[in-house]
This record gives sequence, C-alpha cells and structure tokens, in this order.
Amino acid sequence: VHAAAGAPYEKELASITLSITEQLSTVTGEELVTRTEELSTEIFRDVRNLSAKFTHHAHEIRKKLKQLYYWLKLCPVNPFFNKNQMKNLEDALTALGNWHDHYVLQGKIRSFRKEYLVKGTAEHDHAKKLEEITKLLQKQWLVGAEEKLAGLLNPLK
Repeated sequence: VHAAAGAPYEKELASITLSITEQLSTVTGEELVTRTEELSTEIFRDVRNLSAKFTHHAHEIRKKLKQLYYWLKLCPVNPFFNKNQMKNLEDALTALGNWHDHYVLQGKIRSFRKEYLVKGTAEHDHAKKLEEITKLLQKQWLVGAEEKLAGLLNPLK
C-alpha cells in the first residue's frame, strides 16, 4: 500500500484532466445553466418532500443540499437562488453539518460510556450528562437548519 500510495500518478491525472476538459468543452455555458437549473429543481423537489419529516430525513436532506450547493457554486450564473438565498442555504448546511457532528459525538460518548465506564461512578454520570447536552445541541442545530430551509422552501410552494 505504501508503494502504491507513493507511485507517481501525474501522467494518469493529466490524462483524466484532459479527458474531462475535452468532454466539458462541448457544453456551452447556456447548456450548463439549463442543466444546473433542471438538476437544482429536481434536488429541491426531493428536499421539499423529505422535509415533511425533517428530523427523520435530516441526513438525506443534508446530502441533497450539499449536492445542490456544489452544483450552484460551479455554475457561472446561479439560475436558482439570489445572494441572500445562497447565504441561507450555506447557513442551513452549516447547521446540518453541526447537527451531524453532534449526532456522531453523542453516539461515540454513549458507546464509550456503555463499554468502558462503570455505573454509579462520577465518570459515568458525567458522560451521561454530556450525552444529554450533545443531544440538546443536536436538536438546536436541527431546528436552526429547519428554519433556514423553511425560508427557502416557502417561496417556491
């Protein structure tokens, strides 16, 4: 693995870059904007459907919003959102990212507590409280993300 990781791949990367550049050169800016608008509409429709049960689908919504965000950032002209709406999208993504970080942290604390700490000890009690705090923070981030996203969803209904 070490040898493979250290191998020079400049030629392969250059050929891949050339191939992608050639393929993209046939697409006009207008086609890119049109396709981006179509994909954005499709992704946003999916997000709207998933947002009916926001808490349950938060991770899937986050993945779709990231995809939408990167498509819109790559497009020369944003055909979908204005500057303020993009800021709201970024804020919603940040909140969802923070929610996910706290979700993972809470799971790891719980696993650590159950696997390594003895019930009745101060460490066990502290870990339990830390779990509760991270769970509360998760909920706060999720509510914030839902509020930001609601601002984007409502005008399109």
